[in-house]
Amino acid sequence: MLRRPDNTALAIAISIVALVLFDLMGLLIKYLST
Repeated sequence: MLRRPDNTALAIAISIVALVLFDLMGLLIKYLST
C-alpha cells in the first residue's frame, strides 16, 4: 500500500467541511424555527 500525505490532508479537509456544513445546517434550522 502507498503512504501518501495527500490522503491525510484530504481526510482533514473533508472532516472540516463536514463540521462547517453541520454548523451551518444547525444555524439554518435555528433561524427557520423562530
